[in-house]
Amino acid sequence: HAIGSDPTPYEPAFEEDWKDFYLIDVATGDRTKILSKQETVRPSPAGHYLIYFRENDWWTYDIKDEKQINLTKDIDTRFEDFKSVNGRKNPEPFGRGQWQEEDDWVLLYDQYDVYRARPDGKEVKRITNGRPGKIRYRQRWIATQEPYIEEDQAVFFSMYGDTTKNWGFARYDQGDKVKQLIYEPAMINRLDKATDADKFVYQVQTATDSPDFFFVDNSFNKPVALTHTNPQQDDYYWGDDELINFTNERGEQLQGRLLYPANYEPGKKYPMITYIYERRSQTLHSYTVPTRRSPYNFRRFSSEGYFVFQPDITYRLRDPGVSAVESVVPAVKKMLQTGMIDEEKVGLTGHSWGAYQTTFIVTQTDLFNSAVAGAPLTNMISMYNSIYWNSGTTDATIFEISQGRFPDPWWQDRENFVENSPIFNLENMNTPLLVEFGTDDGAVDFNQGVELYNTMRRMQKPFVMLVYEGENHGLAKEENQIDYATRAFQWHEHFLLGKKAADWIIEGLPYINRPAMQEKEGQ
Repeated sequence: HAIGSDPTPYEPAFEEDWKDFYLIDVATGDRTKILSKQETVRPSPAGHYLIYFRENDWWTYDIKDEKQINLTKDIDTRFEDFKSVNGRKNPEPFGRGQWQEEDDWVLLYDQYDVYRARPDGKEVKRITNGRPGKIRYRQRWIATQEPYIEEDQAVFFSMYGDTTKNWGFARYDQGDKVKQLIYEPAMINRLDKATDADKFVYQVQTATDSPDFFFVDNSFNKPVALTHTNPQQDDYYWGDDELINFTNERGEQLQGRLLYPANYEPGKKYPMITYIYERRSQTLHSYTVPTRRSPYNFRRFSSEGYFVFQPDITYRLRDPGVSAVESVVPAVKKMLQTGMIDEEKVGLTGHSWGAYQTTFIVTQTDLFNSAVAGAPLTNMISMYNSIYWNSGTTDATIFEISQGRFPDPWWQDRENFVENSPIFNLENMNTPLLVEFGTDDGAVDFNQGVELYNTMRRMQKPFVMLVYEGENHGLAKEENQIDYATRAFQWHEHFLLGKKAADWIIEGLPYINRPAMQEKEGQ
């Protein structure tokens, strides 16, 4: 058999990517419709079943018996990703793992645990116990193994502490309980196995310990360090990180990652850069090195005497910008209460969606003294009507069922589109803002920057826009990366640290001195 799909009854597809699915006899060409208005269907490795997620449950289709089976209807848990706020009418699942070799069972996920489900619906068994400790288990597929689970083969799981941010691995020897192998306050990943032996390597890192590989046997006892990377770090001051707990304006308990300044002195007040996107606390224990090629490099900020704070953001539908304010402002105020931060030296920065939130937040509060935004969405209505040029798809889909979080088109929800657009709220903005755009941005159209530029110039607000000829959503040329990073740090240094403004901040760049013009004239 083959699987065929037909999207035409549901086009144009501005919401979920619906299709009708058919089972096709490859010998005769006969086809039978098995599902209507479904997004995805996947075959089992031995070809006996199809599996799909529908109406918040996992289903299989038995090809031989031509019947649909709801595998999870009697299981007291939620397999749909209820944590994700995106506007979809048919929620996506938390996910699944691999099938067993002969289609005897398949691994399914809820928020924290893994279930072993028989495809005939006769048994679904929870094999992990992550919920009490809020530990998320997910299958770790070993690259040397087959694309299915062989009989009697050990199954490995990654472990992640949702509130502790610990990482580790566990093993499931079929028929036995899941055994924890390693679980520590560090970022532990990249597990791999030797092809013909039960020997393993994995990677460990923390904010102060650069990534190293360890060798271990099947017992996972007495790991042997294979590498000792970045030994020159011992010659430098190196700040550690800390997990911060806070409550947003909607009463939700959230977390954030705080990276300390290098050579931190208790009792002294420091400037702080707040970097935002969506959830960021999971980056606790991640290691970064200073670089002059990134305007958002956390370790460079730390090395130059800043705290770096990355608070989590949660969302309400139809209010993505307002939601960001409701999370970020209380988080920063919580940090100011510690007495470690100079309240006159607080910066905000982000890229793409983080840049949109940065640009919007500074229209709602004067809490920040400096802001840098790379390729922000600025007008939610014109952005909805634009194209994601990197793929050729409409941005309307991103708004209605993805990151935009507007489940209705703008003409049905005009007030919220306007309220959450930076462009319509700039009159109240007092924070000096630096914005970067590439002229060939294929994700956030360059004209989003042009709209912001013209409005800010007309309002005579403290604003500079950097434009990089021919660059996409992220800068690819080294010279442009260095240029943007240099200017972003100079921006913060002036408005947060009080250093003399660089000439380009005051004078701008004459048109004839633009690199593209100089190249055109052969200069």
